[in-house]
Amino acid sequence: MRTLDALHLALAMASGADEIATADEVMARAAEQLQLAVHFFGAVN
Repeated sequence: MRTLDALHLALAMASGADEIATADEVMARAAEQLQLAVHFFGAVN
């Protein structure tokens, strides 16, 4: 995971978010591990 993705997830968690939208598969998997609902809009490989 890239640094800015980790920061984005940390800020989402700190702000109390319970969902996140991303087009990045790695970030989506990390968000799921943090038990965030993921709205994925990227292409699946």
